[in-house]
Amino acid sequence: MEEKTLKAYEISYLLKTEDEVSFVVKLLSDLGAEIVNETTPAEIRLAYPIKKETRAYFGYLHFNLDPELIEKLKEPLQLNTKILRFLIVTPPFIKTQVRREFGEVRSPLPEQPRAELSNDALEEKLQEIKI
Repeated sequence: MEEKTLKAYEISYLLKTEDEVSFVVKLLSDLGAEIVNETTPAEIRLAYPIKKETRAYFGYLHFNLDPELIEKLKEPLQLNTKILRFLIVTPPFIKTQVRREFGEVRSPLPEQPRAELSNDALEEKLQEIKI
């Protein structure tokens, strides 16, 4: 039996009522998604009316799902009239390690020793530049 590769996704949504979160969670569960992180929706005032609504509940979920099933997730969300907007994205890759090359750690900028200059030496440098 072939193992399915799951991919990390985030869905953010605007809902008419706070209760519609259960619809989104149930839909994800039915598709076999692993919910990693869930937030409690917060009521917000919209900058402009969406489907004649001026207030909505905003929230998001992080989940893992087979990429082939994303289209099956989108259709029921679009057909539900209580979901004003939703957006499904793949979270950006967060770099957690310093880049390594041939086993050695490379710093982003090589450090160069700074030479201490006296005021007299600085004055001489300025005179050279002016000429």
